[in-house]
Amino acid sequence: MNHKGFTLIETLIYLLLFAILMGGIAAVAYLVLESAGRGQSKVVMQEEGDFLLGKINWGLTGASNATVTPTTLTLSKFGFSNQLIFAASGTKLTLKQGAGLATNLNSDAVNLSGIVFTDIPALNGRPEGVSASATLTTLTPNGVTISQNFQTTKYLRK
Repeated sequence: MNHKGFTLIETLIYLLLFAILMGGIAAVAYLVLESAGRGQSKVVMQEEGDFLLGKINWGLTGASNATVTPTTLTLSKFGFSNQLIFAASGTKLTLKQGAGLATNLNSDAVNLSGIVFTDIPALNGRPEGVSASATLTTLTPNGVTISQNFQTTKYLRK
């Protein structure tokens, strides 16, 4: 007697192997998508940090005078009739020219915390300088918080 086809046990074994294979594929796909989201969030945060430090360095370039408090940097800059004021406002870094309106420099996707401006006094022929450091924080698409510290130092040329 010649029976063609699969037995019930063979069918169950094949279904089990197929389910294990599909579960593994789904887990790998989830990890790849999660990693891509985390990577994208890190890139956005890095770009925002570089932009903020670039703005601070731009303000300090050509500055004739700097007044520094831990959360505010006020600059007199050649070619500008009003002072430039960098200040922490909640989770934002703002830039204001004179009595004008303050403009947020970082987006809503990235939060600023722990910003500290430090005056570096002129000493032994070294010019006066300013150091700025801050921590930026953002959320990945799945809600994980990531943060990174940023720091820059610029010396004034008078």
